[in-house]
Amino acid sequence: MRGGLLAVPRGQGNAVNYASANMRLSTLPGAYAGSALAVHPEVVPIFLGSYGALRNEHVVALDITRMSTPGAASAIPSPSLGADAAFDADGNAPGAVAPDRLDMLEQAVERFDWVDLRGFAAHANAREAGQATTAVTLSIWYAGQRFCPSCGAPVKAAMGGWSQRCTNAGDGNRLLFPRIEPAVITAIVDSQDRLLLQHNSAWRNPLLYSVSAGFVEAGENLEHAARREAKEETGIDAVVTDLVAVTSSSRVITYANGDNTMYMDHSFLCALKPGGNAEPYVGDEESLNVGWFELDDLPEPLAASTVERLKLFRRYLDNKRRGDAHALFVADGVQR
Repeated sequence: MRGGLLAVPRGQGNAVNYASANMRLSTLPGAYAGSALAVHPEVVPIFLGSYGALRNEHVVALDITRMSTPGAASAIPSPSLGADAAFDADGNAPGAVAPDRLDMLEQAVERFDWVDLRGFAAHANAREAGQATTAVTLSIWYAGQRFCPSCGAPVKAAMGGWSQRCTNAGDGNRLLFPRIEPAVITAIVDSQDRLLLQHNSAWRNPLLYSVSAGFVEAGENLEHAARREAKEETGIDAVVTDLVAVTSSSRVITYANGDNTMYMDHSFLCALKPGGNAEPYVGDEESLNVGWFELDDLPEPLAASTVERLKLFRRYLDNKRRGDAHALFVADGVQR
């Protein structure tokens, strides 16, 4: 990985433009990569598991984001040099390192194609899509947290790349872990079997609607978060009646500000709170319009995420009518 991008074999980078094309991650022999790591302590190795069985192979991602390639900064000739003086006897720019003198990690920048996670995952098998998602997520965390949030000391990789360790012995060399923020999805249905939907202010299409959703805040449980989000965004007083589904996905959502997020959705079915407010209104700046819609006459288009979430609600309710009220557990679109 490098700067949030994934290395794929040379020539596969263009596969992102073709729906039926397959892609795979680039690999390096462990012995060669291990020797290169010895001279590049700034590279972060991330252990992603083992294949086991007869192969007995281990999968380790290498984050080379902070690795500097020798001579890269001086590879462009200075305008003050003449044409003959711009290169040495071997044809290299002054200070540059010939390609055959670079180690395997230094060559990787030019040796492979580089694609983003979203482009790769759509063309990869499930195993490599999962490995890539984990690796990129941890890489982004390393890029954003280079110092201990408690004391400000530099951090270093620990536990196979899955955590960081503060280098300040005086502060206990504390272990640091990436945080995963859970989200709540709230589908509120009233006594007339109408569904509450809202239009997000960030959407350009004025006809696009979705159910309420948001993140769990500090000190909240999931039920509290679902009720709070409904109240803040729509003004409705709701009570949670059912945990419908817990959904995880390897898909990374990238927002306009550059944040990369993976959701673990907790979907709740809610009813109106007896004696509470049942008339929706725009409660905060996140929404431009809210309202009740008949279940058999929902607006179009719905947000793609809402379409998928409503499928889970319908599946859950079908199961419940047959006597099975267990919540659904879904990972990467597959019910477990």
